[in-house]
Amino acid sequence: MNIHWVIPVLLKFIPTFIISPILMKVVSSLVCQKKLLLQQFLWCLLFSIILTFIAAILGLQIFTFAIFNFGVVAVPLIIIVAIVGLANSLACYCQWRAVDISLSKTAILMQPDDLIAMGLGYWLLKETEFLNTSLITGIILCVTAAGMLICYDKKKLVGESNWRLLGWVMGYSVPWGVAYFLIRYCNLQDMTPVEWLVGWYFGSSVGASLILFYSHDGVIANGKKINVILNALSQKGKIRAKLGELLIILKNHPKFLIPLFAFCVWLAMLIGFWAGQRAPVTAYQPLYMVGQSVFRCLIGFYLFSEKEEISWGELSAFPVGILGSFIIAISLPAS
Repeated sequence: MNIHWVIPVLLKFIPTFIISPILMKVVSSLVCQKKLLLQQFLWCLLFSIILTFIAAILGLQIFTFAIFNFGVVAVPLIIIVAIVGLANSLACYCQWRAVDISLSKTAILMQPDDLIAMGLGYWLLKETEFLNTSLITGIILCVTAAGMLICYDKKKLVGESNWRLLGWVMGYSVPWGVAYFLIRYCNLQDMTPVEWLVGWYFGSSVGASLILFYSHDGVIANGKKINVILNALSQKGKIRAKLGELLIILKNHPKFLIPLFAFCVWLAMLIGFWAGQRAPVTAYQPLYMVGQSVFRCLIGFYLFSEKEEISWGELSAFPVGILGSFIIAISLPAS
């Protein structure tokens, strides 16, 4: 393995940590959340089917039908992917609720999924070559920052409790930690990207359908608040003003917003699977911790004015988390 594995990891930063969080903040403020969730996954499934036809036309291998041996039972791996994908539907809903509360705080708190993925990589795949003192130090700082954010929770401030936010974050951390590990495992079993995407988004679509039909779709309280934020954004510097105007248009036209958001999510998953082909999960997952901590904090602060709702005590957690992220980034060997 060489440094070329960094290329797909860095490419994933664009849709995952820059474009998607901006669109997600808008999507998470809309009503009919569960209906939009199903629409998102159906679009992702459609993109996956289109990719399947393209791969077939190009003569590429589409399905390997890899087998997962669970004791004496042999299960097609794509079924395991679909089952975890089904859990992903609920995880995604939890993330939307968390982001609606605070994108920047969510960036600091969402460390468990990365830690779960890395822990499974160390334990089950024995991918220990990237484990070193600097990496452990960076991870400890990131976890400390999350703890500081909880300790400085001020329920009387504007916004919802950090404990409530942590609950939503934990709602998606476990399934996503397993999913990040599963991406690497499926690559080691020679599963194709098309096979992964079809299984993943089929399961997610089924899960979103169950959520829609068997639960009440409540109204998100921050729907009016996002209007104030976007209107303020459209009054700022030239670039931010243009972005604010675009987001207002997209918010008022979900039929365009949801497919665009779904494509970013789908593209990030495709690139993430590519990264899993080239490197151990213990190599690229720490870099994802960097991306989510730095970019999502900046987006929350400077685009959506979340800094105004954060106390000085809570604010002290952010530099600790970002410092930990940078230590993680520089801890990775060059080859």
